[in-house]
Amino acid sequence: MDVLDRENRATKGRSLESVLAEGFEFKLGEYINKGFRLFGEEAGMYIAFLLVMFAVSFVLALIPILGLVANLLVGAPLMAGWFHFAQRQYHGVPRSFGNFFDGFKNPFWINYVVSYFLIQVFVSIVIVAGIVLFFSAVGWDNLKVLWEAAKLNDPEEMSMAFIGGWSGSMTLAFFFIMIAAIVVYILYILTPMFIAFRGMSFWNAMEASRKVVSKAFPQFFVLFLILSALMVVGSLMCMVGLLIMMPVFYLVLFAAFEDIIGSGEVNQL
Repeated sequence: MDVLDRENRATKGRSLESVLAEGFEFKLGEYINKGFRLFGEEAGMYIAFLLVMFAVSFVLALIPILGLVANLLVGAPLMAGWFHFAQRQYHGVPRSFGNFFDGFKNPFWINYVVSYFLIQVFVSIVIVAGIVLFFSAVGWDNLKVLWEAAKLNDPEEMSMAFIGGWSGSMTLAFFFIMIAAIVVYILYILTPMFIAFRGMSFWNAMEASRKVVSKAFPQFFVLFLILSALMVVGSLMCMVGLLIMMPVFYLVLFAAFEDIIGSGEVNQL
């Protein structure tokens, strides 16, 4: 805890130590309302940045292999851009479109990249463990049948083998994969903001996020489900709703961080 507190450079807001010791009130409705309000005040800027993110992701996806590496190096700092801009907006500090790219500045960039990579690794480990459990539930005999059907390129045989081998254990295994991966993601969901606003290294930011979220995990879980549902609804509305809901997703998280801990003074790097 000493290391985490020593890296708390914000002069406004609660210390991490006090948040963990005293707890906090989770104001779900207020966070959602603030997220929509922040979006409404700068809707044009947020939508423009989202379109830039889409364009960058599309271009990188066209590059074989190297595109995956480039997406890691570029994607994490880009996602942090939502929080850098939102902080300036919230505190009424002059801002421009360029502030969305503050995540590429030192010392932010490397910490965003490494933390994003580690979180993906942790999620992947959980998924792999779940898949192993899933295969164990299927049973080796059914897997052999599936493999033989696959070699014959017979979709009907594969479908029959899969349906025949389905069981309650398989359902539980599949459920475990989904829930466990989501749990890991939620535990580290505040990591970018601890890097951006508290100047923490990637590991300390991850630990800080895990500890704070753990204090009110059910509430964070519900918030994540609500935001995810709104994202799905937005994507079904001819993708137009996604232009609203994706920025709101990050702005609601910022509102939660601002209320629970406080983003502190705007970093002028």
